[in-house]
Amino acid sequence: MNSPPDRTAGLAPIRADEIYAWSLFKRRMGLCQKSARALVTGGLRQVVAGKRRFVLGADVLEFFRRLAEGQDRGEEAGTNA
Repeated sequence: MNSPPDRTAGLAPIRADEIYAWSLFKRRMGLCQKSARALVTGGLRQVVAGKRRFVLGADVLEFFRRLAEGQDRGEEAGTNA
């Protein structure tokens, strides 16, 4: 199911020392299913525990740091460096 992004997205920062349930992370970032899948395809690591998926705040920050550095070098968005 592709639900619309949450209007409260972006109100709380992502912290390196926290673990986020995948569904909460998507809501917090205001991501639709297709955009969230693109992050994983682009290299964002998910941690699977049982039937649930999680993302580490440190991994999110590192992913966006690499993405920003790639854009600074003129690389296309969503490619792994």
